[in-house]
Amino acid sequence: MKKESKSALQTEDKFMLRLPEGMRQQFADIAQKNDRSLNMELVHRLNASLTVPDDVVEACRELVGVKNRLDFAVRLFQEAGFDVSIPSKKT
Repeated sequence: MKKESKSALQTEDKFMLRLPEGMRQQFADIAQKNDRSLNMELVHRLNASLTVPDDVVEACRELVGVKNRLDFAVRLFQEAGFDVSIPSKKT
């Protein structure tokens, strides 16, 4: 009975990608500095783009809290008769 074995590369999803001229070399240089293969550098960067670091999530929660406190302060000032508002222009 013949035993079949597949390497990890044969079981992983393969994807062909066209890169703009010079980009492959840029990634290769960065990969070398990071002591990674070109493939692992690209996988690392793609994976990082799919997740949001916990510190960013926490910073967003803190910003929501700051906005809520500002809204509350504005209401208090308005109730006290001050003409106060927070610009709502989104950029």
